[in-house]
Amino acid sequence: MYKKVDTCVNSDLGTKLYHDAVFRTSDLGIKYDAPQLPVISINGEIHTGMDAYNEIGNRICAAYEGEIKEGCGCGSVF
Repeated sequence: MYKKVDTCVNSDLGTKLYHDAVFRTSDLGIKYDAPQLPVISINGEIHTGMDAYNEIGNRICAAYEGEIKEGCGCGSVF
């Protein structure tokens, strides 16, 4: 899995996603200062600060509206 993520991060798509994420948080008025970092948006809901990673897998799965396939990680503890 790491190889797939690393390949994406270091591709043109990864660069575009990073660029878009920076401008999205800027458009939302989120300041890049320590108390509000990291910033995660899941289906339009913004999570900031160290709580952003709390239950992130469950938050993503709860926001997903499609069929959840076996082995996707939903229901697992992250």
